[in-house]
Amino acid sequence: MKNFYLLAIKNVTRNLRRSLLTILVTTIGITFLFNIRGFLNGLQKEIKESNTKAEIGDIQVTMKGFRNALPSKSYDYLFQSTEEIRRIILDTPHVTGVTERLFFGGIINHQKSQTTTPFMAIGIDPQGENRVCPRLRDMVKKGNGHFLDSSLEKNLVLDSIDTKDIADAPMDMPVSLAKPLPKNAAKNLKAKVSEFHQVMLGTTMREGFTSMVDNKPEMAAIGDELILMTSDPNGAQHSLQAELTAIIDFPNPTASKTMIYLNLSAAQKLLGSEGKINEIVISLDDTKNRQEVAAILNEKLAAYNLVAEPWDEINKFFANIMSLQNIVFSVVMSVIMIFVIFAIIVTGFMTVSERTREIGTMMAIGYKRKHIIRLFLMESTFLGLAGGITGVLLGSIIVGVMGLNGVPFLIPGTIDKVIIHPFNTIFFIMQTVLFGMLAGVIGSLYPARLASKLSPQDALTHI
Repeated sequence: MKNFYLLAIKNVTRNLRRSLLTILVTTIGITFLFNIRGFLNGLQKEIKESNTKAEIGDIQVTMKGFRNALPSKSYDYLFQSTEEIRRIILDTPHVTGVTERLFFGGIINHQKSQTTTPFMAIGIDPQGENRVCPRLRDMVKKGNGHFLDSSLEKNLVLDSIDTKDIADAPMDMPVSLAKPLPKNAAKNLKAKVSEFHQVMLGTTMREGFTSMVDNKPEMAAIGDELILMTSDPNGAQHSLQAELTAIIDFPNPTASKTMIYLNLSAAQKLLGSEGKINEIVISLDDTKNRQEVAAILNEKLAAYNLVAEPWDEINKFFANIMSLQNIVFSVVMSVIMIFVIFAIIVTGFMTVSERTREIGTMMAIGYKRKHIIRLFLMESTFLGLAGGITGVLLGSIIVGVMGLNGVPFLIPGTIDKVIIHPFNTIFFIMQTVLFGMLAGVIGSLYPARLASKLSPQDALTHI
């Protein structure tokens, strides 16, 4: 068998130009595949992280039916946040963090420009959001304000502690001036009061809040006063005075027009829904575990009428895009494999034609047909393996350079380009080398069979 391998290698190097041409064709095909897969890997990683690290998280827990409800019906799917529910989630394997959110809609007024527009608000816990969806903070670019800070939130608080200003305060109940007071408790206090809440909104909404100053258009600026008006779950109207704290560079144009963020505590206060939320967002140690964790949580949380859904079931648009990309890649891979196989078949036919008398001599001295087939398969396998390894090495260099520098790309449905960092997995590298070997084997089957069918007499008399 060892001599057989040596003979196969010798035959490959006998016509070096033809062998190099075959290896070159295989190398080009493998390099092309390697680069496409590397770019797709980088693109799909960016799609996943733009969903899981900026908006959706790896898994979301909501009341059953919330996902299909109209925005105006979000109050019907509020549930009480309890330590018991949080403990069930955090004790589940692979869970690394949780945060809570509250959704509501209404209209927002920019005081300076006196412009009013509808909004969809998300009340978030800034600390929890930074742990679970850290990319949201990155959407606030330098010079566009600061991310929400719970420590800066201020409810109704007395600015003065001069007791002469408390003329009509009831004397039979203690009044603490060092902590926030509800409005109904402070209505008889004449001391000056203050309230401070923060709001982040998108660049498009900011541009809409434009006023004319000295005959020049001036967009909303950090520190501008905003008034949020909405109704609570009972239908009562409420308003909240807030300050524009940050401009979010949303990649999605629809979100940039309507979405705003504020502190969860402020949202609950505005709606009179203290302790209530619409969803719990979960981060995992690896998003690949999302189906397993969701199944465990659905079993544990069924008693609370809650359901856990992975990010790709919530945002099926991007999940479908990635599935379509993988299908297209499989088609391209098949076409390239056919091309490489065809090149090896042509090389095999030329080899059989040139070595007909040699094949007859081998059969005359005792080599069987299976030996002839094996020899041709080995030769083509060596050619395919050489092309596969060369293609992987060349492709790794190209993908490595692109991965290091990044490639600007516009994801469908967004307005801003992102930087894609292509990469390939060890599994795909091994798969690609096997692809080259398989192409060599398949491409040599017919020429090898043709060579083995030659009779020694006809082969020896071939001119």
